[in-house]
Amino acid sequence: MSIQIDGIVSGVDTTSLIKAIVASSGIPKASLQARIDEYETKSTRISELISRLNTAQTALLNLEDATDFDAYSATYADNDAFTVELSDGAVKGSYDIEVSQLATNEMWVANGVSSKTDTLASLGFTADTLDVTYNGVTTSVTVNTSGTLADLAASITSEVEGVSAYVMNVGTGANPYRLVIQGTNTGEDYDLSFGSTSGVHTALGLDNVANRAKQAQNAIMSINGVDAESASNTVTEVVTGMSFSLTGTTTSAVTVEVGDDVDTLAGHLQDFVDAFNSAVDMVKAQSVYNAEEGIKGAFVGESSVRTAMQSILSSVTGTISHLTGLGNAFTSAMDLGLESDGKGKLTFDAATFKAAYATNRDDVIAFFTTARSTAEVTAGDDPKGFVDAVSARLDLYIDSTTGSLSIRTDGLEERIGDMEDQMLRLDDRIASLQTRLREQFTAMESTISQLQSGQAYLTQLLATTTTSTT
Repeated sequence: MSIQIDGIVSGVDTTSLIKAIVASSGIPKASLQARIDEYETKSTRISELISRLNTAQTALLNLEDATDFDAYSATYADNDAFTVELSDGAVKGSYDIEVSQLATNEMWVANGVSSKTDTLASLGFTADTLDVTYNGVTTSVTVNTSGTLADLAASITSEVEGVSAYVMNVGTGANPYRLVIQGTNTGEDYDLSFGSTSGVHTALGLDNVANRAKQAQNAIMSINGVDAESASNTVTEVVTGMSFSLTGTTTSAVTVEVGDDVDTLAGHLQDFVDAFNSAVDMVKAQSVYNAEEGIKGAFVGESSVRTAMQSILSSVTGTISHLTGLGNAFTSAMDLGLESDGKGKLTFDAATFKAAYATNRDDVIAFFTTARSTAEVTAGDDPKGFVDAVSARLDLYIDSTTGSLSIRTDGLEERIGDMEDQMLRLDDRIASLQTRLREQFTAMESTISQLQSGQAYLTQLLATTTTSTT
C-alpha cells in the first residue's frame, strides 16, 4: 500500500482537494445507491405480499374438490374404554360400541430363590435345556445350573424370539426372587408353554397354571350388536375408516356418531380470511406517506399492488353468475358467511356457514367446487366453482411465472442488477479520476519544486555576479 504525502512543496491539502473534485464531478453514486435501496425494499415487500396471498390460496384449495368435503369427525362421550380415530373411507352413521375384553399378552411367574445370587442348582435339578414354545415355535434354551435366575432370564430374552424375561423381587416369602417370562405380543395365538428333559420346567413351576399370571387372549368388542375380535388393542379392520384404541371395558354401550367435520371445513375458510386480511394489513402499512416525517412505504406509487388486492377482493365477494340458472341455493360467498367489511378486509361468520352446510350440504359443495355437471358444460362455458374462480384470480397476480406481482419483482430485481452494474462502472470511473488527479497534483508538485530550484539558482547567481562587479 503506497503512502501519499500531500503538499510537500506547495503546502496544498491534495487529498481533500481530490475528494472535493470527485464529489463535485457530477458522478451520482449516492443517488444511485438510494434507488437501489428503494427497489430492494419494494422487491422484498412485494415478495412478502405474494407469500401471504399464497398462504390464503393454499387454505382455500383445501375446499377445491368434492372429495375434500368427505371429511368426518367422531363424537362420543368421554370414557375409559376406548378412543376413535377416523381415516379415509369412514362412513357416516351411529355406532354403539361395547368392549367386554382387552387383548393381553401371556405372562408366567416361575418359582423363586432366596437370594439373587443363588445358583439354579438350589432348585434341585441338574444341567438341562428349557423348551419354550411361543406362537407355535419351540426354542431350546440351555440351562447352566451354576448360573443364576438372571443368567437364565438373559438367555431366554436373547434366544427366544418374541419373548422377554427378567427377575422380580416380590418382597415376601422365603424365595422372593422369581423368574418372569412374558410374550411381547397380545392375542390368543401368542400363548406360552414349557417343557424339559430333566424337569427344569417343573422345578421352576412352569407346568403349574397357577403360575400363569396372564393368559394370552384377544380383545372382544361389539359394534351395533355384532361381536368382533382382535389380537391387538388397536383395532383397525373391524369398521372401514375407523380405528379403535382399546384401554378398558365398558359397562354399557357408548354411542359414536360419525358425521361431517364441519369445524375443519369452516377452519379452512377462516384460515383463508386470516391470510388475506394479513395481506391487507401489510399493504396498508406499506402505503403510508408522510413527507414531513420522511415516511414513504414500499407500496407508495405501486398501483399494481392496489389493483391486485381490489381484484382479489371482488372475486371473493362477487357472484358466481352461472350458478344463478342452475337452481343452486347459493350464488355468492355472502350466502355462506364470507363477505367484505367495507374497508378492504374479509369477515367470516362460521355459524352461517355451518347452518347452510347442515341444511343444504350438496349445494354448498357445488358452490365451492365444480358448479355444474359435465353434461351441462358446453363449449366456451366456464364451469368453475368459487374456489377455482378465486384461485384463478389469485394466480393472475401471484403465479411464479405469469403473475403480475411476480413479474414486477422480477423487473425490480433486473433493475437492481443494472444499477449495481452502473455502480461498478462508477467505482471504476471514480478510481480512474482519483488516479489521474493524483498524477496531476504530483506533477504539479514536481514542477513547483523545479521552479523553486531554478529560482534559488538564479538568486544565487545574481548575488555572485553583483559581488564580483563591485
